[in-house]
Amino acid sequence: MGPLDTYAIPASMYASQVWATPFLRQGKEMDNPLQKRLMTVLKRILVVKDTAPLWCIMRECGLEPLQFDWFRAAVWLYNALTQSNSSTARKILQADMQLSSRCGDCWSSHILSAMNGLTQSYSFKERLLKCEPIDLGRFVVELRERHVHLDYWTPYYDMHPRERNSKRSTYHQWCALPRKRAMVTHSPYTLPRHMLLVIASNMCSDFMAVWRVAEGLQCVWITRKKKCLG
Repeated sequence: MGPLDTYAIPASMYASQVWATPFLRQGKEMDNPLQKRLMTVLKRILVVKDTAPLWCIMRECGLEPLQFDWFRAAVWLYNALTQSNSSTARKILQADMQLSSRCGDCWSSHILSAMNGLTQSYSFKERLLKCEPIDLGRFVVELRERHVHLDYWTPYYDMHPRERNSKRSTYHQWCALPRKRAMVTHSPYTLPRHMLLVIASNMCSDFMAVWRVAEGLQCVWITRKKKCLG
């Protein structure tokens, strides 16, 4: 996971305060092209199928959506503009906020609509419209709580994996590590210990060989099952 944290994620942050605002709304976490590419890379690292649930992959890797970093950066830029010593910058921000009531495709409009889903969204929106600074620490905690995606995991809390064939339920009940409290300094997800291990190349080859044999046995079983049913 080191190269992702060192190269890929910082590269995705370049000027995201400007161009990433259309992807900040709740429910758009997995819709942007960069997030899709990242999910493809994570699937290859974990050696899982393309049908693996995306939120399960993010949780297993201890990662938050790119949307979190983009939204935090956008609010940081907003705070910088409200406290800028340039009267021109402050006037541009105020004009863009006024434009948001008539245009749904401006920067301020994207930020305002992205506040939906936060517990204190009304307070944040009120400060935005007045061009007043936002408490970044409180905002980050609120955003992390939203990205924990409680509505996504709630249906699987009381569902036993043996009662219903569900990848999400099986992962949540039997595989996923417990969620931590959302804080300013760290993610609520815990990276499993096996993701921190440095595995030798020969061991990786052995794992891949076992995986290929298992895939072959599965194909043989499916073929025989079809012949028996036929």
